[in-house]
Amino acid sequence: MGLEWEDIDFVNNIITIRHTLQYLPEKGVFEEETKNTSSMRSIKVGQDLIDILNDFRDWQDGERERAGEFWTESGKIFTAKDGRPINPGTVTSWFHNFVEANDLPPISIHGLRHTNASIMISSGVPITTTAKRLGHSTSATTSKIYAHAIASADAAAASAIQAVIPLRRRK
Repeated sequence: MGLEWEDIDFVNNIITIRHTLQYLPEKGVFEEETKNTSSMRSIKVGQDLIDILNDFRDWQDGERERAGEFWTESGKIFTAKDGRPINPGTVTSWFHNFVEANDLPPISIHGLRHTNASIMISSGVPITTTAKRLGHSTSATTSKIYAHAIASADAAAASAIQAVIPLRRRK
């Protein structure tokens, strides 16, 4: 939620995570540094995501024009209708409603993070790379959290090796 347009390198397809947005009743929506220094990171993304972000920026520019003097420039990618930073809970609510409206299996936004990590691990992405992309300070953290995915990837590796080099016992 803390992403700003300046955090997107549209030429090199890199997103830099530098801030988070949080909400507290007594404080409202506010920006914070990331949880720790390893959470500040740059992530290479695919062209499809860059294209979607470009389309979203065009849409947001239209919203800015329609709002006119009522627009508050925050530089944020995800904003309220008037340009102000959005309450992180709003996106959680929107996502929940989207999942229900489209009859999808129940999953939270944080669950998507776990899905992403599991896909990387099962696709053979090195655990150090997976840890860095997730913002974990060490790969040991990633290994502990995703031990189930690592075990599945290990089983897939055993099957792949057996498929290429089948060993048969002589009778």
